[in-house]
Amino acid sequence: MSTKVKLLLVICSVFVAAIAVGSNMGFKLNYTLLTNTDNNNINWVAVPYHSTAALAENLCTQINANCSNIATSDAYYDTATNSYISHICGSTKSNFNIIPGRSIAVSVSAAGSACWHPAHY
Repeated sequence: MSTKVKLLLVICSVFVAAIAVGSNMGFKLNYTLLTNTDNNNINWVAVPYHSTAALAENLCTQINANCSNIATSDAYYDTATNSYISHICGSTKSNFNIIPGRSIAVSVSAAGSACWHPAHY
């Protein structure tokens, strides 16, 4: 068997194995939440598709538990109303549903270095 044929068989085997066997490899996101010079201190993040954060307050709780209580509010842009829907951390007002993959603006009071690791169960 020629070298070219062997190489082609190896490439095809790797391709078939990648398609046939789904990955069960875990991952961990590390968000660094920062302050900025514009003083709006907004960080745009998105939670993974498999997350325990169901509501805006859950997101605040997760961030504040790991980042020394730096999250002050979170919001998302609602295309239906063409406006931002905001939630102040610690309140029940506008406690919107977290939709995995949707960008969320998280406002912080201080910078945190790679402190938030959203759960992915």
